Amino acid sequence: MSSTDDLVKRIVSKLDEHPQWSLVPKTRRLDYFTTLLRLISSRLMTNAHSIYFVDRLERRPGDATSDSSTPSGVGLFPVASWFNHSCRANLNSFFYGDKLIFVSAGIRKGEEICDNYGVSFFNYTREERKKFLAGRGFTCHCSVCVTNDSIDNLLESSIENPKLVPESISTVGDFKQLTNSLPDGHKHIETIAQTYAKAAGSTDPKLQLFLYEQILECQRHRGLHFSPEQIRTHLSCALSSYDVMRISRREKQVYGLNIQIHLFAALVRMRTFHGKLYPAYNAAKSAADEFTRMQETGLEADFVVTMEGLRCVVSKLKPACCTHE
Repeated sequence: MSSTDDLVKRIVSKLDEHPQWSLVPKTRRLDYFTTLLRLISSRLMTNAHSIYFVDRLERRPGDATSDSSTPSGVGLFPVASWFNHSCRANLNSFFYGDKLIFVSAGIRKGEEICDNYGVSFFNYTREERKKFLAGRGFTCHCSVCVTNDSIDNLLESSIENPKLVPESISTVGDFKQLTNSLPDGHKHIETIAQTYAKAAGSTDPKLQLFLYEQILECQRHRGLHFSPEQIRTHLSCALSSYDVMRISRREKQVYGLNIQIHLFAALVRMRTFHGKLYPAYNAAKSAADEFTRMQETGLEADFVVTMEGLRCVVSKLKPACCTHE
């Protein structure tokens, strides 16, 4: 017998003298009590918030100190429960310490404030969203579900045999050949680019930059223009541009501008969706400030230090791919 079973039995025995509980046949009390516990537990799990702390959520999968796909816990938050789910939410939420923080994304007067419970319109098909939310105990009636808006053709699996996908790509041509049968914006293009981008960086930062920019292009084709998911990708684009600039001094101006664009894009999203609490915010802000000083003074030493510091922070962030909460 487990310690939990023993505890339940002791609790039931202490209820024997309760006037209402005594109405239940003594031989059925343990079964009834156990059933009630399971019912309460199931309702708790479908109505509670999964807790992902910002610093843990942003570690890489496989990090020995954390599993980024596993919540740190669950909790009941009365204020948070006011917000209904929408597959196209106008709210971003995250945990910071013991606080659940909400950041709005531009809400008009009279518009309902909605959070996303883990399956967004931009990353999951209608059927995937329906199945996931059914597990939470409800059917979604948000605007995109009611109107049957769909980009499922860009999200549904189209690679019949994933084992045939090559283990590596070495040129832009290889990537285009691998993805030319997919429609622009298909999530498989994004997944393939994400898979090969990191490996490409050690040998070809230009290819790595191309792959990261393909991720952003895919998201734009699906209508995802401004999202917290893009922070990591913009930071990676800035670092890849920096690596190209260090190798090819003739293209310093072009890739310097690219660094500036992607750092700015990442910082705007950090402020908008995380209010400066994103783990890489300070490192990215320092890199952007030093880039401006470098342009004014021509001195690169401090800029190099801040970019390498940013690289160290980004290496600890999870890949910019969505998972269910």
